[in-house]
Amino acid sequence: MRCRNWLCPSLLTGVLALVGCGETDKWTADRPKPFPAQATVLLDKQPVEGASVVFQPDGAGHKRAAAGVTDSAGVVHLQTYDPKDGAVAGKFKVAITKVKVTSTAKSEETQVNDTTSSKTEYLVPKKYSTAATSGLTAEVKEGSENKFTFELKK
Repeated sequence: MRCRNWLCPSLLTGVLALVGCGETDKWTADRPKPFPAQATVLLDKQPVEGASVVFQPDGAGHKRAAAGVTDSAGVVHLQTYDPKDGAVAGKFKVAITKVKVTSTAKSEETQVNDTTSSKTEYLVPKKYSTAATSGLTAEVKEGSENKFTFELKK
């Protein structure tokens, strides 16, 4: 018996969809619960659009980072597993990065195998780009509003 062009793919899709029903995978069941969390990034009192914000766990408690990118108002809704799900409860060190990379052609004298070089310009001061040097911290708590403002200076 031959399947019609639309019948076999439809049946296969339905069977695959049912296979996963009613069961939570182990990774999802064992992961810590995130709580809504957001941050606002200001540089010299102005919102920073397009900055990467990373909350890195600080201490032995939890091991889940949260991250996101700021919008035009300088606001980021953090993500641990799914978009805008927040961050797990705990203390974090925070890194904020925004860079502009430009490429320029090398002169014939310095050209080896590569015809371009790149220059990285930090649009947010470089010290904020790693959690170890930023000096920025946050603590996410269950049942708390978890809104953080980072006022950066050049």
